[in-house]
Amino acid sequence: MNREPQQRPAPQPDQESAQGRARRHVAPAREATAGRQTRAAGAAVQRSEAPASAGSQAPPVRTASEWNNHPLMDAAHRGTAPAPAIQRKARGPGASDAERRDTPAKPVQRVVDNPRFDQDQGIQDANASTDYLQFGDSGMSVRILQQGLVDAGYTLTVTGTFDAPTRSAVRQFQTDQGLTAPDVDGIVGPITLNLLNTVHNRHQTVVDVAQAHDSANPLADTRTINADEAAAFNAAIVTEPRTASGAAPTFEPDNAHGNYEARIRARMLTIITNMNADAQADITRRADPANLHDFSTIENVAVASKRETDRVFGAYASGPAFTEGVNLFDAFEQESDTIASDPSYTPYILNDLASYLLNNYMSEINAQHGAVMSRAPEAAIFNSVKNDFIASHSAELLDIQRCWPGLADEGQISLQRVTGTDDAANRDFMWDQFATIIHEYIHTLEHDDHVAYRGTMAEQEGGLTLREGMCDYFTTMVWDTVSFSPALRLEVEQSFHQPAVAHPIPQPSVYDSAQQAERAVGIVGVANAMAAFFQGHTDRIGGP
Repeated sequence: MNREPQQRPAPQPDQESAQGRARRHVAPAREATAGRQTRAAGAAVQRSEAPASAGSQAPPVRTASEWNNHPLMDAAHRGTAPAPAIQRKARGPGASDAERRDTPAKPVQRVVDNPRFDQDQGIQDANASTDYLQFGDSGMSVRILQQGLVDAGYTLTVTGTFDAPTRSAVRQFQTDQGLTAPDVDGIVGPITLNLLNTVHNRHQTVVDVAQAHDSANPLADTRTINADEAAAFNAAIVTEPRTASGAAPTFEPDNAHGNYEARIRARMLTIITNMNADAQADITRRADPANLHDFSTIENVAVASKRETDRVFGAYASGPAFTEGVNLFDAFEQESDTIASDPSYTPYILNDLASYLLNNYMSEINAQHGAVMSRAPEAAIFNSVKNDFIASHSAELLDIQRCWPGLADEGQISLQRVTGTDDAANRDFMWDQFATIIHEYIHTLEHDDHVAYRGTMAEQEGGLTLREGMCDYFTTMVWDTVSFSPALRLEVEQSFHQPAVAHPIPQPSVYDSAQQAERAVGIVGVANAMAAFFQGHTDRIGGP
């Protein structure tokens, strides 16, 4: 979790609260418990939260890493079939479009699925061969196309008008992607869009932008955005259900899916039951100190995670090396100490964690019922469910908190250390730690002005995306461009490494809001997003 330094007015339902926890520092040492820090309610920190009832104190904001393939993450989804991924399949070219150059010679399945492009109607129409983007066109679809080209490394001014420089950039992109005449035509249809979509799914070109940043001239690679772009950015970062027009949907407490409150309660019970089962397994293994990874092992992974993160974002921001007792801690020990020593912490963390689970694992049900947490009817249901589970499952929630995989706060990271049952499980653990530390380290690099700006937003109206979604998008930039070489495998897997075994590296999970973040980046540009997050230039994303 990251602590937020600023104080904010009392939140409305589903807004973040500035109230949270501070750490009481203990002199660092290398013994088993030395260097451990307890947490106290009172200073603002981050984690996804949900609405408070009128007149009550909103739950403090607190960040925890997405479960990153941790068993607790898996447990949350057991017994619940995942929602199928929505694929926007383009239609084939119409007869009237036969003369278009950017049209496949034979039927192919075309899916433009990068969040930059997947919800823009003009882009999707061009991909479906129903209305190409070409010279003379204008509007937000053209802006998104132009920004996509800029973030792919092409020099171009984002104007919203498909002008001659845009046509030249499109032709150069087509040539660079291996197309030849007559397909190098400066017209954007399914062939060009799928090539651009693939470029952005790889994330290498946005890393190139980050690495080319000139710290001596920090705004040189950014641009001023207009009111339309600011409005589009703000619409893109919303995580609560919206209709096609952008309005809040009608809440349906009962519909063909069932009763909303009953479904929320059943889902919450499944989440807590399964997460607690995995937490109990970890607690049982912790009883034997031999089942804990030595901190030096975690430090070695942290070296690799920090190096890879600095490889991408070092020109924007960086932090010190991670050292046990200084900025690297055992999360289980830390949380247990605080729960035992600070009476105010238990009610705080129960409220925080129950809110977090309800706010982050109910998106499908919310969408099916049109539930918007900032409205009074939904907020009342939310708080009733939350309070009931705090009363009936406090012990389970506290154990889940103790076993939370990763937390970040004021430049410090707390992680779990329970070993796996065999070498393969321990290799998985090391790669999970590698990804978790990247994510949490990026949290520690967030600029205070960006923290303050997102703190003015309701959680589901942009706050979550700017905190967790943007952090996950940046984590993806690092992960997707890592060279998983034999040397890195040895460095991360350490004593569990087997040269003859090409261990399958687990893909890190991400918050759903990472898609909103990448969609928003596609509007203002990755340089603007990095300038806001790492350096506090929030005007580059529509802020002050």
